[in-house]
Amino acid sequence: AQNTVTGSLGLVFAALFARSVSKVNEVHLWTLYAVLTLLHIFANMQCMKLVAFDSLNSARMNLVAGEFFRGLNNISSNNNTSQRKNKGSSDPSPTISGPV
Repeated sequence: AQNTVTGSLGLVFAALFARSVSKVNEVHLWTLYAVLTLLHIFANMQCMKLVAFDSLNSARMNLVAGEFFRGLNNISSNNNTSQRKNKGSSDPSPTISGPV
């Protein structure tokens, strides 16, 4: 509903703007166009900062799953390495592997 209202208002103002620009100096017209374009880009950037997704799309899910499984693989390989080292030692205490 909000998108429909803002789109309709945009069309009304665009029609009014199109009728009025025929009487404006070309330099002023391009200046106004540049200012309005920059204002539009700034407003869109601010809106994008407000958007928060509660779900994962397929690209995000692939990144999350890849990092998760990569972490599991690192943990598994660290545990296998430490178990092989412990088999030959006389110290029965377990070793803790991973980042300190």
